[in-house]
Amino acid sequence: MLVLWEQDQISVRDLGAALRLESSTLSPLLKRLEAAGHVRRERRSDDERTVTLTLTPARLALRDRACAVPLAMGEAMGLTEEQDSTVKELLRLLTDNVSRS
Repeated sequence: MLVLWEQDQISVRDLGAALRLESSTLSPLLKRLEAAGHVRRERRSDDERTVTLTLTPARLALRDRACAVPLAMGEAMGLTEEQDSTVKELLRLLTDNVSRS
């Protein structure tokens, strides 16, 4: 949901790249999100192979509540904001390094 909040409309392919997930993993999740009314999946008229995801208005309203979650998680783990930021940077670096291997 965080990636979808950052980009109002995104293709399934781009979402998979951002999350580093294969479409076979992502598709069932997106079907459940659509069935629950969280997202809309629509095929592009100019390219039927591309499916675009759009958040529903109800999901946009959750954004404010969700923004507090990362900070609360850091606090629950006893991390300062600086330490939380450092951990995230190291995790991104590790993920990038593993992806390149």
